[in-house]
Amino acid sequence: METVLPIVIPEQVSPPRGRKQAVTKSPSFLTTTFAGHTMFGGNTAEIISNGIRSNRTCTIQISNHLSVPLTLPHFYCFDGGLYYPLPAVIQPGTREACVFSKNPSSPHGVIGVLTYQIGDSPRRVAVMFSVAYNQLQYRNHFGTAIVTGFDLENSALFTHSEDEEEDEVTLLFDRMYQDADFYQRGGRAHSLANDVVPMWTTDGAYQIRGTMSDRGKAIVKLNISLT
Repeated sequence: METVLPIVIPEQVSPPRGRKQAVTKSPSFLTTTFAGHTMFGGNTAEIISNGIRSNRTCTIQISNHLSVPLTLPHFYCFDGGLYYPLPAVIQPGTREACVFSKNPSSPHGVIGVLTYQIGDSPRRVAVMFSVAYNQLQYRNHFGTAIVTGFDLENSALFTHSEDEEEDEVTLLFDRMYQDADFYQRGGRAHSLANDVVPMWTTDGAYQIRGTMSDRGKAIVKLNISLT
């Protein structure tokens, strides 16, 4: 029987009160991005996803519409692990992809968090993803955030040693996955999977436009741009 944390949302139950849901708004103008090295040769997120044998995966495509690169990625997986290479840098005007997959022969899905630093600023974009093993009982869901650090025992995120950073990525996952209050602040949003209506996240300077497909081989697409 699959082990899930309490915040995994059954299909028939609405998300906890206080979570910010997908908001429909007129899209801002986004320039075309070009395929990065992980997507050369005509690769798309769909082609990459379909080429993986595992039936529980999360392919994440990030399009960088900023004038600065996205760098210094960190990730943590509660279930599953990294399957397809994680690009170290997402250059301006490019799109890259990576894949997380469930562990072989494991009756669990793939759940985790991925972050990138915005240029040399202290801000990071973060995406939490949850693809349940039992697709009949549970819905896929995801959260996005633009974080500059949040207070927890007087310790700010992403400001310490490498080991402490890894611990804090785990801490960030716990907050994004379990804590409804995390999404009360600006620059953070959460939604059940929906690849039709995008979810928007903004902190006033940057914005994330995100979608997630509701299937076992899920695809998350994020567009990072200025507001």
